[in-house]
Amino acid sequence: MEKPGSRVIKADGYDILKDPTREQARELLAKSRQGSLRGLRDAAGSLYLWDAFDSYHAPAAKEVGEFGNDFERLLFNSVQLGRFPIGVFFGEEGYGRIYVGREDAISIHEAELSSDEFDKVFK
Repeated sequence: MEKPGSRVIKADGYDILKDPTREQARELLAKSRQGSLRGLRDAAGSLYLWDAFDSYHAPAAKEVGEFGNDFERLLFNSVQLGRFPIGVFFGEEGYGRIYVGREDAISIHEAELSSDEFDKVFK
C-alpha cells in the first residue's frame, strides 16, 4: 500500500516512486542494487526516484511523461541524500533546490559528465 503523498509508477521492468518522503527515499536507497538512486524533479517540485541500476534519466523521463527544460536530474548515494536541503521530499516545507555545478552544491554525477556535457547528450 502506498503512503500518503507517494505513488508508484510501473515502468518497463522497474518502479519509479513519485513524490516520496525522505524516509521512503532512504528505504529505496537501502534496497538499491548498487547503493545509488536516480531521480528527476520538475519545476513544480514533483520528485521521481528509482534504483540507479534500473535506468538512466532519459528512458525514465519517457516513462513518467514530458518534462520541460527546467528540471533537475539526480544521481546520489546515502551520503549525498543526507545533505539534501529541507523541501526536496514530500511533506517538507518549502522548495529545496539542488544546484548542479556550484562549488557548494551537492555533487551529482551522471556518467562522469559535466552539467553542460550532460545537457548536450540528453537534450
